[in-house]
Amino acid sequence: MKKILLLYCYLWCVPFFSQVRLTDVAIKLKKNTNYHQLVTEVNPQTNEVFSFASDKEHLIGIKFNSALFFSDSISLEKPATFRNLIGCGFSNDKTIAYWATEDLQQFAGIEFNYDTHTTKTILYNLNLKNYTIFSSGNEKGMVYFLAEEKDSKKLVFITLKGHDIGINELQLDEFSIEDNKKTKTTLGALLHTFEITKMHTQLFNSYVDASHPIKYYLSEKTLVISLDHTNDKTQLFDIDLQTFQITEIVFNKNQIQNITQSNSLLFDNHFALVLLNKEVLDIEIYDYTSKKSIKTYQIKEDLPTPFTSDLLTQTGNNEPRQLKNTKKFIQKLSDNAIGISMYPYKGNYLATFGGNKEFLRNSTMLLDIGLQIAGAGGGDLAGSYVTQNTFFDIQFDPNFNAIEIPFEPLYIDKIAQFIAQNKAVSYEYFFSYKDFYILSYYDSKKDEIVLSKFTNGYDY
Repeated sequence: MKKILLLYCYLWCVPFFSQVRLTDVAIKLKKNTNYHQLVTEVNPQTNEVFSFASDKEHLIGIKFNSALFFSDSISLEKPATFRNLIGCGFSNDKTIAYWATEDLQQFAGIEFNYDTHTTKTILYNLNLKNYTIFSSGNEKGMVYFLAEEKDSKKLVFITLKGHDIGINELQLDEFSIEDNKKTKTTLGALLHTFEITKMHTQLFNSYVDASHPIKYYLSEKTLVISLDHTNDKTQLFDIDLQTFQITEIVFNKNQIQNITQSNSLLFDNHFALVLLNKEVLDIEIYDYTSKKSIKTYQIKEDLPTPFTSDLLTQTGNNEPRQLKNTKKFIQKLSDNAIGISMYPYKGNYLATFGGNKEFLRNSTMLLDIGLQIAGAGGGDLAGSYVTQNTFFDIQFDPNFNAIEIPFEPLYIDKIAQFIAQNKAVSYEYFFSYKDFYILSYYDSKKDEIVLSKFTNGYDY
């Protein structure tokens, strides 16, 4: 999560970042940080917040009431055979800390009863040894895995909710899926090639995350998987999580010719396409349900941009610099992975269109070659790559007309700066809560679990 934040935010230009410390609880996580874990989740029914923290020997479950005051805690020995604290769930009036062994062959839930101050460990009949895991997470009290059964190659969605286990096959055989050579393939095969990236439905998504060719959007009722691995179309599979019926939705990419790159984003029941060739960046915005086109914009290399926004490029943590013209912008984008960010704010949308790439500086590469020739090492360039972003920011009204309103810092910027400036912050996780955002983290200097509040806009 930290990497995602620091890739996007521009700390040099956003002043007056602050946070409101809501509450903290003193807890000493013993040494050997390899065993330190922290999970924080909201009970969607009660708005109570629960944090579970563990070290090598102990587990503590902390309860905060709906006003975010400390309410209670229960400490116990950590389950010896389980290594990974994978999430938090709820069953009736009980709260559950979910655990798994490193090989995912055994799962358990430790049920916390804060009324009686007791705990109970429940072993689950779940073994993922014979599955390839493409993605996993914890969403509104549900632990989930998007996986493929190794023998049958069936794609499945596995859930652990309360104490109930669900293993549901995603039956995609009736749909035609092709690779970029127009050869018939399967979603599982594509996931092995491209992997898959989660897009948040209630949080900010950066265009860097959205630049991945295969993405998914998970809510309480639906799972949507979008495929942008070809320049012919975006193919979406809208999956009902109650019935597991699948609806295919296709948006064709034929608005410009000779497309070299393309991508899409699903947001607020809207769908945005971005298409690029050697001369044009095309932006299309649709109603997701009706597929009706709402707005079209084009940036052409021989014409002024239709927006007043500066066209920018940024290398590493340096200040962004303005590109001279649209031709330079399109040239820069040509070898980037392009993406879209759309964030609803005060009835409008804050949008970013752009691309990013990682490259190795020539000086670094030459130094490495010299070291190898001299027999003095070299060959290990991990961590030597630099990120370059090429982008522009714009604001839209609800009808996606470009508007000129001063930009204000978002919660995501504030969280990023707070983390960058506070080296004691560890195991951070943020989530939406009512009309603001909470950052949960462990303060390694003060030995505290902290909940801090962040909001959009200036803090004065």
